[in-house]
Amino acid sequence: MKKFLLFLVVGLLALVVEAVWRTVFHTDSGPEFLFMLVVFSGVRHRLFGGLLLAFMFGYLVDALWGLMPGLFAVLYAGAFLACRLVGGRFYQRSFLFPVFVVVAATLAAKTVESIVVKSVEGRADSYLAVLWHSWPVFFWNFALAAPTMAIYERLEKTFTDEYANQFLVKKGIL
Repeated sequence: MKKFLLFLVVGLLALVVEAVWRTVFHTDSGPEFLFMLVVFSGVRHRLFGGLLLAFMFGYLVDALWGLMPGLFAVLYAGAFLACRLVGGRFYQRSFLFPVFVVVAATLAAKTVESIVVKSVEGRADSYLAVLWHSWPVFFWNFALAAPTMAIYERLEKTFTDEYANQFLVKKGIL
């Protein structure tokens, strides 16, 4: 429950940072810190709580700047499940793994988003058009994946019970 509340607060802060980024730089393509949190949760957390957070964060993104109602909620939940299936077995504390997982999940999510939006709108653009319009998102997610995942991992470690108990014993509280 403590991790769920922690990542709920962190996710809301990430959503605020994304909103400020979009407002200050007048762009829709910036780093997706909330999506990185969903990917991190998929790799590291339990199924039910993480899936609930992913769907809830996707719904909030839909409410703020979504293309279609429910699209990001389904994309975030799907990204969580995909990272849960892939990342749980192969998670390593290295620089390349978080970058690879974030970029692969971003590529998959942007592809599905583009296919759904284009099929609803009735347009038939090529796949290169998808990459052309979303390359800044790939760049920012690639550049900030490792530090962002490291921050999320550090927050998770800080709020585990045994770390908190060691801290309290060290300070003489317990």
